[in-house]
Amino acid sequence: PILAQTMRHPSYLPVVLAALLLAGCDEPPHPTVSLYRAVQVGDLEQIRRHIVWKTDLNQADPQGAFPLHVAARTGQVNIARDLAEHGASLVTLDAAGRTPLALALLHGKTQVAAMLLDKGAPLDAQATLVALVQAGVSDRDSVEFLIRHGADLNRPDPEGRRPLHLAVSLGHLES
Repeated sequence: PILAQTMRHPSYLPVVLAALLLAGCDEPPHPTVSLYRAVQVGDLEQIRRHIVWKTDLNQADPQGAFPLHVAARTGQVNIARDLAEHGASLVTLDAAGRTPLALALLHGKTQVAAMLLDKGAPLDAQATLVALVQAGVSDRDSVEFLIRHGADLNRPDPEGRRPLHLAVSLGHLES
């Protein structure tokens, strides 16, 4: 009906266009699920609602998991990017003392790791390599990522152990 009236009375066109533009500028509705659940299930729309409505992106869930850490661990690049771009801390440590970048690498999520690095996450490649070895992680992509960013398989740690020797001494022969 509005379109038909506009066609009969072109003078209504500016009013109709203005109404359509204003309708498109509305903020999204409030989120219908918690931020933590939205990250767990990968619901980017709900996460964006939380961002618009200023949900604290740096508060842990009841189990102590931070939204960016969960996204990094599970390889959700777009969700991690949105969280990082809207204030989620790149340096917050989880209960195990790991940053989102370290978690991404521990779980072989190098695309998330690269994005976090691009967003300014700090990386001590050598220390992260040693942490991977100690955890028994043998993900080739993560190790190659760290080598490209300065880790050295032959550099000894403060006790004089090289990463390969450390892996063998811990029984992580596949590392």
